[in-house]
Amino acid sequence: MFRKNRKFGLRILSLIKLHYLRYAYNVSDKKKSTGKKSPGGTFYLPSLLEGFLRAAAEA
Repeated sequence: MFRKNRKFGLRILSLIKLHYLRYAYNVSDKKKSTGKKSPGGTFYLPSLLEGFLRAAAEA
C-alpha cells in the first residue's frame, strides 16, 4: 500500500515539474518575442492546481 502511494506521489511531483517547466518556457518565449515583462505568478498557480487536480482525477 505504502509503495503504491509513494509511486502516486512521485507521479504528481513529476507532473507538477513538467507543468512548471512548460510554464517557465512559455514565459521566457513571450519575453523574447514581445520584449515586455509578462505577469508571471498570475498564471502559474491556477495552472499548477489544474495539473494537480487532473493527476488526482486520473489515478
